[in-house]
Amino acid sequence: MRKPVAVGMAVGRSSRMDAKVAAVKKEVKVGGDFETRGLFCAEEIAELRHRLLAWYDVNHRILPWRKNPHSKRSDRDAGPPPPEDKSDFAYCVWVSEVMLQQTRVETVKAYYTRWMEAYPTLADLAEADLERVNELWAGLGYYRRARFLLEGARHVRDKCGGRMPGEVEELHKIPGIGMYTASAIASIAFGRRAGVVDGNVIRVLSRLRALAGDPRAPANTKLHWRLSNSVVDADRPGCFNQALMELGATVCTPKAPKCGECPARAQCLALRRQEEWGADSEGGPSVTDFPEKVKKKPPRMETIRCCVLVVTSEGRGHFLLIKRPDKGLLAGLWEFPNVPVGAKTEEEGSKPPRGREELVGLLGEILEGGSLEAFTGKGAQKLKEVGSFEHVFSHIKQTTIVDVCSLQVDAKAFGTLSEMQGPRETRLVPVDSKEGVASLSTGVRKAIRLYSGLGKKASVSRKNKKKEGKAEADKSQRRLDQFFGKGARVKDEE
Repeated sequence: MRKPVAVGMAVGRSSRMDAKVAAVKKEVKVGGDFETRGLFCAEEIAELRHRLLAWYDVNHRILPWRKNPHSKRSDRDAGPPPPEDKSDFAYCVWVSEVMLQQTRVETVKAYYTRWMEAYPTLADLAEADLERVNELWAGLGYYRRARFLLEGARHVRDKCGGRMPGEVEELHKIPGIGMYTASAIASIAFGRRAGVVDGNVIRVLSRLRALAGDPRAPANTKLHWRLSNSVVDADRPGCFNQALMELGATVCTPKAPKCGECPARAQCLALRRQEEWGADSEGGPSVTDFPEKVKKKPPRMETIRCCVLVVTSEGRGHFLLIKRPDKGLLAGLWEFPNVPVGAKTEEEGSKPPRGREELVGLLGEILEGGSLEAFTGKGAQKLKEVGSFEHVFSHIKQTTIVDVCSLQVDAKAFGTLSEMQGPRETRLVPVDSKEGVASLSTGVRKAIRLYSGLGKKASVSRKNKKKEGKAEADKSQRRLDQFFGKGARVKDEE
C-alpha cells in the first residue's frame, strides 16, 4: 500500500499567503457575518485551502473518473483520461458520484468501467432500457439510483439540449440529482465555487470545529453547508471538494483517524481538546467524539417465502422470475415468486409450513391461471424447503425462506411462459448462464447460491466417507437434476 506523503508545516507567513488571506476576507465580507460566528477566521480558511490542496496533489487516489491537472503523483497515468469536454466530463462525474453513494470506492471502480463501456456518453444512456441498466447495476444495491440515472439522462436529452448544465440550480432540477450531487458536478466538472456535504465532509468539518449535536439535525445540516461553502477554494473548487472528501475517506476516518498525517491538524479543535487533556488520561476527550454518534433506528423485520421454480424444456433448465412493480423497493427488478410470511406461532411444526399455501396459490396465478397439479401432478407436495437467508436493506431486515420446485414442460408451454406480460410479467433465465445469473439482484443470487450448495454437500461427504462418497454424490446429483434439469449447474458468483 502506498504510504501517504506528509505536507510540512510552514514557518511564518509569506506575502503570497497574505494575499490569500486578503482574498478570503473579501469573500467573507461579501458572504455576510460568517466570520463573526467564530467557526473559521480568514487566516484559518486560507491556511486550510493551501495545506489541503498541497496534500491532495501528492496523495490523491488514482480513480478512472478523476482529473487533477495539478497532480504530483508519478503514477497518475493509470488509464484513459476523462473527457476534455465539460459536459462529457460532467456525465462521468455524475455516474461516479451516484455509484459511490453507500458503496466502497474499490467496488465502484469495476462497475464504473463496465458502465462506461456500455454507455460511454449521456446520449447512449438516454437510449437505454431500464432492464439493461438494472443488469449493469446488479450487486451495487439501491437500484433506485440506476433508474434515476436513466431518467436524468433522458431529461438532459429532452430538456437541456443533450448537454449537462453547469450551474448548481439547473443541475438540481434533473431527476435524482440532489444538492450534494449537483454541487459536486458543478465544482468538479465546471469549476463552479460550490461546497459539498457528504458523510466524509461532515466528519472532517465536525472535528475541525468540534461541532456538537446530531449532525443530521436541520440546524447542523445547514451549518455544515455554510461551512463547506465558506472554505471551498475559489480557484480550484473541484479539487478542494475532492480533497476534503479524500481526507475523510483515508485519514480522518470514523474509528482510527491518522491525526499525525492530517494536513489540517493545525485547524482541528477536536485534536486540540484531546491534546490538552493529555494522551495518558483515559476517558478524556477524543477526536472520535465528533461527529456525535446517533443511534440508528433498528430495521423493520420481515419474512418472505420464495420459490426457485426451474422450468426444464428440451433438456435445459431455466429459472422462472417475475418482475417487481415499477415503484417501491427494488422497483422493476426480477425476483423469484414470493409471498409475505406471518409471525411464528406455537403450531410452527404444523403442515404445510408458513406461507406455503399462499406461495402455491401465487404460482398457480403465474402459470396462466392454472395450478401446479396441471404441470406436475403433485402440486404443493412438489415444493421442498431447502433453507433460508437474511438480506439487509437500509430500513428492512428480510429473512427469505426458500422452496424449490421443478417443472418439465413441452416447447409450447415453455414459449408461453417466456412471453407472459401484464400484471405478472415473467422471465426465464438459463440456469447455466453465468452472465444471466450475474445480472440478477443480490437477493436472487443468494437464493441461487443456497441451492447450489446441494451439490457441495456431496463433496464434503466424499471427503469424510470414502466408501459412501460415490453413492451420496449420485444421490445429490439426482436431486440437482430434479430441481434444475439434467446436466444443469449453478456456480457461486461471489
